[in-house]
Amino acid sequence: ITQNLRNQQSIINSLSFKTCAVRHGSIPYAHEKTFKWVFQQGHSKATNLLDWLRHGDDVFWVSGKPGSGKSTLMKYLADNDNTKAALEVWSGPRKVLIASHYFWIAGTAMQKSQQGLFQTLIREILKQCPEMVEIACGSRWSLQSGESFSESWELSELRHAMHTIARQDTLPVNICFFIDGLDEYDGEHLQFTRDLLDLSKSRYIKLCVSSRPLNVFEDAFGASTSKKLYMQDLTANDIRNFTTYRLSSHPRWGNLVSQPQGPCDLVDRVTEKSQGVFLWVFLVTKLLREGLTNDDDMHDLYKRLDSFPGDLEGFFEHMLNSVESFYHEKMATSILMAVKAEEPLPAMFYYFLDQEHQDQDYAISMQPNDLSNADIEICIARIIRRLNAYSRGLLEVYNGGVHFVHRTAADFLRTRAVANMLTDKCPPWYNGKFSILRGYLAEFKTPRTKWHYYDSKIVDMLKYVSGMEMEKENCISKAYELLDSLEAFVYDDRFLSTHIGRCSFRQYVLIANIPGYVRRNLSCDRHYFTSVGISPLTYLFDNMRAYWLTAHPTTHLELIEVLLTYEPKLLEQLSPSEDARRVDQPWTSLVALICESPSAILFGSWLEGDMFELFLDYGANPNALVSSTVGFIGYGRAVRKAAWIQFFLSIAGSLLDDRYNDFLRVLDTFIHAGAALHSAILFEDLAADESQPTSEMILRWCQTAMSRARLPSEFRDSISHRLHNLARKEDLDVDLIWPEVRCTLNRPVARRIKESSSCVEPGERLTSSQTNVPKKRTCSSEDDGRSSKILRGTEGPLIP
Repeated sequence: ITQNLRNQQSIINSLSFKTCAVRHGSIPYAHEKTFKWVFQQGHSKATNLLDWLRHGDDVFWVSGKPGSGKSTLMKYLADNDNTKAALEVWSGPRKVLIASHYFWIAGTAMQKSQQGLFQTLIREILKQCPEMVEIACGSRWSLQSGESFSESWELSELRHAMHTIARQDTLPVNICFFIDGLDEYDGEHLQFTRDLLDLSKSRYIKLCVSSRPLNVFEDAFGASTSKKLYMQDLTANDIRNFTTYRLSSHPRWGNLVSQPQGPCDLVDRVTEKSQGVFLWVFLVTKLLREGLTNDDDMHDLYKRLDSFPGDLEGFFEHMLNSVESFYHEKMATSILMAVKAEEPLPAMFYYFLDQEHQDQDYAISMQPNDLSNADIEICIARIIRRLNAYSRGLLEVYNGGVHFVHRTAADFLRTRAVANMLTDKCPPWYNGKFSILRGYLAEFKTPRTKWHYYDSKIVDMLKYVSGMEMEKENCISKAYELLDSLEAFVYDDRFLSTHIGRCSFRQYVLIANIPGYVRRNLSCDRHYFTSVGISPLTYLFDNMRAYWLTAHPTTHLELIEVLLTYEPKLLEQLSPSEDARRVDQPWTSLVALICESPSAILFGSWLEGDMFELFLDYGANPNALVSSTVGFIGYGRAVRKAAWIQFFLSIAGSLLDDRYNDFLRVLDTFIHAGAALHSAILFEDLAADESQPTSEMILRWCQTAMSRARLPSEFRDSISHRLHNLARKEDLDVDLIWPEVRCTLNRPVARRIKESSSCVEPGERLTSSQTNVPKKRTCSSEDDGRSSKILRGTEGPLIP
């Protein structure tokens, strides 16, 4: 029992990630006098939500204007004991679980992805009901291995876990999910809404979701008026109460009570002008409080309020224009660095940015400096004050990182007009991404207390350089110099060289996909990757396999070509020698990966790219044997197939998706490179009375593969034409095997191919030097017997 509890906890802990609670913590708590209407039965428009919590099912949708308080309400609901009490009416005697997730488009990849959503929700469920671990995570649980429990999660495994929970007929609990910011999910919204609706079909699960009123969410969730609300219709009293609190809590507010224009009128005017947008109220009352600090009278406060634009964008522009001109350069560089950042940067980066204004090479020249925690707190306190001056509250420090005050602020600052205005105020040397890279290098040197984060920091830094290469940034050589400086620091530093070392750094370089940097280093030192320990191409393939199953494969095409160009040993490994046919190489791993892909879209992406052609051009052996774990001839037997045959047989997997010309182009490349029928398929578990398949048998199986696939007649005609030419090049007796072809094709097509066999299209004819031509063989009755023995009694498909 104790071991099971430890295993449960290991799996639950593996679902955690560094920023899982950051967004929840950054959302302000509801003021004590706001959102009371949620649990008031008599409140006309709010009754729908309370009724849904107590008795409803499927999905309730919270919508509203940007900045209207949707996230604050969702946090209020998920954390409120009254919510659980209302849900217990729905759940009855069964235990009720609440799990919440808050999307954040300006945050990390996990904060805006389905991966982060599923990990958060599943973790919250299992924390509250650990006995469900074995149900939800059956495949991981069955491994009974501590290392397997702690492995990172793939999205497919998370989907399966969530669907397993939703499909349970006897789930021991009722679950309510609160999911905030659907519009901040960084993916395809239409399919996402369908996934959520499917999840809500379980009688034990319902969802409360929030988003802006985009059409895709209106269509999915807005049909029922009893299962939705719009924030701006319900929050007038909340805004009035919040405004009163914000102003009356200032010590000078009491001095204004007796003035002719009373404070109540000011509060009402703020409420009316806000149009239901809480964020506007928060920012306006902040400026009004500054006026109170300056001893403004009521007339001054009204005048201030009238000067503020009523819409958020106009108000943001007003805030930027109010920054002192002395700070314009630092305002521009600070905001643009935040805009360029792929996720919120540590506050210390903005401390380093101040140093960059004095010396652009500070990060390279600076010496390691172990700051104490007290020193860091002093630096961050200074940055908080300076960012308030530079951005007027549009950037704020939370949990050690710098965030936009709200998504609307981020959207505004990313507009072209604002970006151009800020760029005009920048010094000529400034480049946002270079500033971020310098910040990473400086962070390595100051301080060195969180060494366990250094690996992820290296990966993050390399991602920026990779992005700069893809965007063709000017002066990319400066980014390379920063990477050189980082590697030198890691290698020379006594502490870091033990933890990371040169080997690990260069492994990260490989995975990061920076072909320009790799080309530059290999041109100076062909042994640059020797410290990796294995072929860099092998290392790349081993570590990118999972990524290439979900992403477009041609992203690494240029990097692979660089490695093939500068690594002579790779060319030797790929050469078409007999020994190379039996050794697993990056080339055979690639073919197996592509041709066993379950996705027609992904397979088509490989066809459209030039990956096959690239390897074959650099000497890859089209006849190298590929180990296949699925879809092999002779179901249930160990078999190795030539690379070109492995590719060819994917024709029967319905993966082409109308990419017939691309398939023919790649097949022609294989043929020109020397594809041969002889020994293209080898069984590794032959019985004493069996022999390896002959070329004639292999040709028949190729024809059978076409017959099993639903292919256009012209495409089958073109394929058979190529196979027929291959047979003739190997001096096979085509007449003896031609009946097999007629079984596959209609007679006119077969006759046309046979009659035109001597008229090969230009570019399709192989010279004798391009293939090893075996002696002429004929298909005997003995061959037919071997063929039937190999295939006889199989229950699975003959061809993949």
